[in-house]
Amino acid sequence: MKIPLENKLAKSDYAQAKIQQSQAVTEIKLKEVTIINEVRDAVREVETNIQRLATARAILKFSQETLAAEKRNMMWACPRSVMCWTFRTGCKRP
Repeated sequence: MKIPLENKLAKSDYAQAKIQQSQAVTEIKLKEVTIINEVRDAVREVETNIQRLATARAILKFSQETLAAEKRNMMWACPRSVMCWTFRTGCKRP
């Protein structure tokens, strides 16, 4: 009895090629998912940093406005007192 080995070998090679193709497709899909997740994380990080920057700018603006108001109040509250003169000039008593 003869068994046609060429046909079985071809079928085996074909089956192995199909498995390799399936593995390659799976690897590509896995890489796609990984890339998508990395991009999403990067976008989230950028959005968070934009929010932090906006908050820092708002705090800076508020601080500058508060400082300006305090300076105005100091100038009008006691323009002739020794304490204000000392504060403005950095000197001790005149």
